[in-house]
Amino acid sequence: MVVPKAGASAVRLLDVNRATQQQLEALPGIGAVRATAILVARAQAPFATTDDLLDRGLVPANVYAQIRDLIGVAVGDR
Repeated sequence: MVVPKAGASAVRLLDVNRATQQQLEALPGIGAVRATAILVARAQAPFATTDDLLDRGLVPANVYAQIRDLIGVAVGDR
């Protein structure tokens, strides 16, 4: 599922709480290992914000910088 980011009208973002393994792997810097880690972490507790990917140590800052404008968290997922 993709969700519009607050303040961005036509931009559609990948919801990290609903994304599949394949959708996550399609993001820059996210391969099979990171995608799997994201899915495992999400199963333990949904992401409240995309910053959780950094806070939980799932992606390094340089990768987060590449994907932060491509991902989001739907309001109902929090």
